[in-house]
Amino acid sequence: MQHPSLVRRLFLVCTGPCAGQPAQDPRLEQHAHAPDPSLHDFLYLFFGPSYSSRTASRSIWERRHIRKKDADPPTSQQTMNAQLAALNEWMQIKGERLSELKSNVQPTLAVNGSNDIMVPTINRSPSLSISRMHS
Repeated sequence: MQHPSLVRRLFLVCTGPCAGQPAQDPRLEQHAHAPDPSLHDFLYLFFGPSYSSRTASRSIWERRHIRKKDADPPTSQQTMNAQLAALNEWMQIKGERLSELKSNVQPTLAVNGSNDIMVPTINRSPSLSISRMHS
């Protein structure tokens, strides 16, 4: 963090630390890099296998596709390639793994899935303990 004095509380949502444990799911690329993502890709990447999760995900998928006028354009291949290059740079180990998190002094809440396919749950650092969330 470049200016910690400007941050009172930190919320890390669906993210991982620099040089964290990379995703291990062998089917991640197949679903994440689909040129025209399907409902199946969306379900696989963002929702768990439970009935309630799948029901909610289908509802979200339908709402995402209702708007036709002024809808956001699909992400281009160029944008996807740039994001992948940035992610690959972010995953390079430079020094001690997770060292940036150890210097954090702000109360922090780190939230991600219990079995997150894209951002492995193991990346929640022990330095972000529950006791620090209530400061």
